[in-house]
Amino acid sequence: MAPVLDRIFSRWQRTGRWGVPLAAVFAIFALLALLWLRPGPVPSEAAQETTSRASPSSAFPSAASPPTALDGLESILDDASASAAAEEETDGIPGLGAVEVTGNLEHAVADETFPCDGPSPDGDLVLWSCAHPSGGYAVEVVGDDPLTVFSVTAAARGLPERDAEAFFGYVLDLCLEEEAALDPEAWASGSVPSGGRTFSDGVKVSVYGSEKARAMSVVSTDAKLD
Repeated sequence: MAPVLDRIFSRWQRTGRWGVPLAAVFAIFALLALLWLRPGPVPSEAAQETTSRASPSSAFPSAASPPTALDGLESILDDASASAAAEEETDGIPGLGAVEVTGNLEHAVADETFPCDGPSPDGDLVLWSCAHPSGGYAVEVVGDDPLTVFSVTAAARGLPERDAEAFFGYVLDLCLEEEAALDPEAWASGSVPSGGRTFSDGVKVSVYGSEKARAMSVVSTDAKLD
């Protein structure tokens, strides 16, 4: 700073008596410029450490957890309108899941043995195949997923007519909702001898075949199957 002041004083002396006020003004401006350009005090390490402790949010994330995919999910599940929309888009047999059929077939036979395999992929669908060890009873369930069943087919091979009627009536009862207008056992008894078809509560029921092998299909009327 000494050389700068020397230049200022030297210029002041050269201006003479009439140049004193002007030189003084220049000197004041020069001093102000030096004070403005002078670097401020460097904060000490202790001060920096205190600042860091006082504002942890600048170094660490907020304590509140960010939203996750699970949150979106929970919101959808809790949304009654979303659930209603999902039900409206279902094309399966009303109120029927695969386990309601496969998990109760054992009660259709005397030895309570009716194993099932599946679900197995079948093109764009899934398939459950169930059969009694005797080979006389079989059931096939086709759906989009375990909660969306498009069709249930029951088969009776080499059985007396009355056994086929009882088996078909039981399977049909599993497929229909409790408040269905159709009496499953009565309809099966009247349709097995000569075959038949009917519609009830969103399903089409058909019985076909011969004395050697008969089948009954229960298909959703809204299912879009190829």
